[in-house]
Amino acid sequence: MTTLLLFKRLYAEAFNGLNTAYEMLLKSIAWFVLGTTVIGLFAFVFRICTGFFTI
Repeated sequence: MTTLLLFKRLYAEAFNGLNTAYEMLLKSIAWFVLGTTVIGLFAFVFRICTGFFTI
């Protein structure tokens, strides 16, 4: 539990001194990376479920 609280505090401190524009830019990049990762995982699972390994 203390590790999660440490990560939360580090995350909050990292964005504390940033300009609003930089903060929005970094958050939008993070959301873009998360979204593309989710789409990639969905495509991989979909491909497996629809016969990726059939010859």
